[in-house]
Formats: sequence, C-alpha cells, structure tokens
Amino acid sequence: MGLLTCPTSDSNRARWPTHELWLQTGNVIALDLHENCSGVLPSEVIETNRAEHMRMLDRQILGLLVSRAATSDVQPADFEIF
Repeated sequence: MGLLTCPTSDSNRARWPTHELWLQTGNVIALDLHENCSGVLPSEVIETNRAEHMRMLDRQILGLLVSRAATSDVQPADFEIF
C-alpha cells in the first residue's frame, strides 16, 4: 500500500489517486501560504534588487575614486577636478 497514493487495480502507479491525507495537507499548506503572501510581483523584486545593486556599485566606485585620489596625492580642494 502506497503512503502517497490510494492503490487501485491499475498496475501503473502513476495513475493511482493521491491519498486523502496528502490532499488535506496540500490544502492546509496552500491556505497558510496564501495568508503569508505579500502580493509583491517578481518584477518588483527584480527591479528593487537591481536598484540596490547599482547603489552598491556607486558606493564602491566612490570609494575607489577617493582611494585613487589619495594615492595620487590629490588635495581635497582638487578632488572635483581629479
């Protein structure tokens, strides 16, 4: 006897119906997940991640420019020109 299915006379287990326990479990999980769904679209997550990545890169670029200016003995007053 299968734990995930209800055996029938059909010799192909792939056609056996799903056991009631797993149908109920699936329903409970679906309801719980639905209650915890944020409603945020995947495209919004992608765009937010992209924007944050760009901000991170901008901060890295600024840090590298400041380090490069310091290594080149650029004075603070000359940084914009550098």
